Amino acid sequence: MKLDEQLKSLFDEVGERCPYKLAQHLGITLHYLDLGEHVCGFYQNSPLGGRYIVLNSCLDMDEMQTTTYLLLQHHQAHGELNLSLGWNDISTFKRVERESVKYLRMVVDAFLAIKAKKQT
Repeated sequence: MKLDEQLKSLFDEVGERCPYKLAQHLGITLHYLDLGEHVCGFYQNSPLGGRYIVLNSCLDMDEMQTTTYLLLQHHQAHGELNLSLGWNDISTFKRVERESVKYLRMVVDAFLAIKAKKQT
């Protein structure tokens, strides 16, 4: 099963697309700390068995949600490895996401144009 399908399945188990509830569902503890200017958050797999996501308390809600989502993706793919995300990581993800949406809109527009042309 692909990573996106795994996350969708987990969100379905939780009952909504909320990364905070998903983290709780997976037994990952969330903490909020001032991590300075460069770090948005990190995933820590403790040698004592705990799993943690630490978010920069200076982020706005959208950035916290994006950071949590990306760290949950990391947990599903490489849960044994620790990971830190910075501003560049978050901005790259958002840029790629915007470009994907633009591309999908172009595909849908082209499909609708072809369909409309066939109907005339």
